[in-house]
Amino acid sequence: ILALDSTAVVGSVALCKDSRMVAHYTLNTGNTHSQTLLPMIESALKCAEWEIDDLDLFAVSNGPGSFTGVRIGVGLVKGLVFDKDIPCAGVSILEALSENLFNVFCEDHFLLN
Repeated sequence: ILALDSTAVVGSVALCKDSRMVAHYTLNTGNTHSQTLLPMIESALKCAEWEIDDLDLFAVSNGPGSFTGVRIGVGLVKGLVFDKDIPCAGVSILEALSENLFNVFCEDHFLLN
C-alpha cells in the first residue's frame, strides 16, 4: 500500500506491506505538496526497491483539511494510476485518527473495564 496525506501543512507518504511500515516520509518545509509529494513517493519506492506496479492499493487522505491539499493528493494518485489496474481508497483523517486511539485504548483496557 502506498498511502499519502496532503490535507494539512505537513505532507506524509508511507509504504506498507501487510501490517508493517516499509518506508515513511514526512515533510514540513513550507513548500506546497505539489512540490514535495512526488519526490517523497519516488524516494520511498526507491528505498524499498519497489516500482509503482508492485503496489496493490493507493490510499489518499480525503479530508477534513485543506481543500487544495486534498485536490493535490487525490489528483496525484489519479495521475499515478491512470493507466494501471491498481485500486484507490479515500481515507478520512478523523476516522484514521479515531481508529488509532480506539486500538490504543482497547489494548490498555481503558474501554473494556
